[in-house]
Amino acid sequence: MRRIGWLALGLASALAPLAHADDAPALLDKRACIEAHARMQREQMVGHLTAARAAAWSCARAVCPAPLRGECSTWALDLDARVPTVVLRVHDAAGRSVAVSQVAIDGERVSTPPDVALPLDPGEHRVRVATAEGTLAEVSFTLAEGQARHLVDVAIVPRAAQAPAPAPTPAAAPPPPARFEHAPSLALGAASAAALGVFAYYGVAGRKKQAALETSCAPACDRGDVDAMRRDYLKADIALSAGAALALGALAWELWGVPARAAASATGVTVTLTGAF
Repeated sequence: MRRIGWLALGLASALAPLAHADDAPALLDKRACIEAHARMQREQMVGHLTAARAAAWSCARAVCPAPLRGECSTWALDLDARVPTVVLRVHDAAGRSVAVSQVAIDGERVSTPPDVALPLDPGEHRVRVATAEGTLAEVSFTLAEGQARHLVDVAIVPRAAQAPAPAPTPAAAPPPPARFEHAPSLALGAASAAALGVFAYYGVAGRKKQAALETSCAPACDRGDVDAMRRDYLKADIALSAGAALALGALAWELWGVPARAAASATGVTVTLTGAF
């Protein structure tokens, strides 16, 4: 191979100074042969066997120099045996042939009709088929070097058998606002206000009794008077705690209870109990 390559380059150098206007077409043919020979070698190195075979047959023409023509003819026959071919069979679910409007392999359209061997490079490929009715189908396959007439079945599913796209669900109208959704928070707020009123009343009463005891008998006051003051303060503390708890309950209802009821009304969830699974 290397000897022939050097011979081709030497031949091109020898032809250059001898070229005249009359033999320019012949010289161009010889240069094309040399370029095809080099292209054949490059394409084989990267695994593009179909391109290498086309280049080999290009430099095997009768117009090419005999040394190149002989080597290219040998390589062309060898590549004919190495290039794999594929046969597409497009059919429906019953196995009947389907008319094809377009075929693309690896993203490139091909004009080879189904049931005719199509040369491809070894490796993975993907075929996309479109029918006259607009139905599409895709199939992936892998070819090995030298694999001839590899059959690829492309099954077409009719449009009527394809699952229809789900219809869009109409947006539900927002539910009317609940008339009494704030009633619990209002009730809790009123109870909280009442409890705070009780707190204020007993707090003031306890404070008055404490002031009276401090000015009249402290520190040796009657036990019953001291206990009465302490009961007022205790009632005030209990009322304060209850008022705070009721206020927090009203706030919690506004923050979580009202939105939760609104969300439940919007979803319209219905639970149905059945007697069997």
